[in-house]
Formats: sequence, C-alpha cells, structure tokens
Amino acid sequence: MPPTPFCCVFYFFGVAFLDGVATAAEQLAGRAVGARYRPAFDRTIKLTTFWGLIFAALVSLAFLAAGDWVIALTAPSDAVARLADTYLIYVVVLPVVGIIAFQMDGVYIGSTWSRQMRNLMVASLIIYFAAWAVLQPLYGNDGLWISLLLFQGARSIAFRFMLPKLAAATFR
Repeated sequence: MPPTPFCCVFYFFGVAFLDGVATAAEQLAGRAVGARYRPAFDRTIKLTTFWGLIFAALVSLAFLAAGDWVIALTAPSDAVARLADTYLIYVVVLPVVGIIAFQMDGVYIGSTWSRQMRNLMVASLIIYFAAWAVLQPLYGNDGLWISLLLFQGARSIAFRFMLPKLAAATFR
C-alpha cells in the first residue's frame, strides 16, 4: 500500500468532522434565507466559522498528537509507515486550510447559490490542476499534497470573497 492513499484515510476521517460544520451551516443558512432574515444569516456565518475553526484545530491537533502512533499501529509495513510519516504534516494542516471551504459549501448550498458554487469550484479546480502540473513533477507526492492544500485554500478564499456580494443580493 503506497503512503498517499494511506494518508488520505486520515484526511477523510477529519473531513467527517468538518462536514458536520457544513451540514449545520447548510441548515441554518437555508432557514435564514427562507425567512429572509439577514441577522440570522450573519449569526450563522459567525457561529459556524467559530465552531469550524475549533473543530479544525482539534482535528489537526489530534492528527499531530496521535498520527505517528496510528500510522505505526495500522500501516501494513514499516516502509509504508515511514513514508506515511513524511506526509503526515499535510494531513495535519489540511483541516485548518480547508474548514472555511467546507463551511462555505454548507452556506452556499443552504442559500441555493449552486451556480456560483459551481463556478468557484471550477476556478479552484483550475488552480489545483495548474499547481499539480507544476509541483508534482518537481516534488513528487509532496507536490500532490501541496496542490491539494492550494485547492482547499483557493476554495476557502474564493467562497469567502464572494460571500458579501451574494448575501447582499439575497437579502436586498
């Protein structure tokens, strides 16, 4: 088993926690938009940002504190464990970089901003593929993980950047 899929298991485990923030944001934003009540929408953004950052930090700290131990316990071989350890830092950082993207997934879905979400995802995917095309040949698996970090970061920034404009149009 190569180390990258092994590390992805950690990432997907963390995503399960972060997706809870997206689910809450989706329901709360949808309720606020349906009621056409901007104060509830703004509170949704504040609360899900706060709790999302808390959960992301806790997931990252758990990966940092127990990642080596879990890898050693579950890796099919010492070679895979050693390689997976070298990529653990990316798994530790990803929840913090990606939490706003997950939160905004929920906000955009709950607010029925599907077209805008699609467009921002396409732009983020272009950034990912460009980074991957440059970084993976130069840095191997590190380039792949850095590209994933850039993808999640681009999603976080793009979604958050468009939020004020979309909210203003929705609640005018």
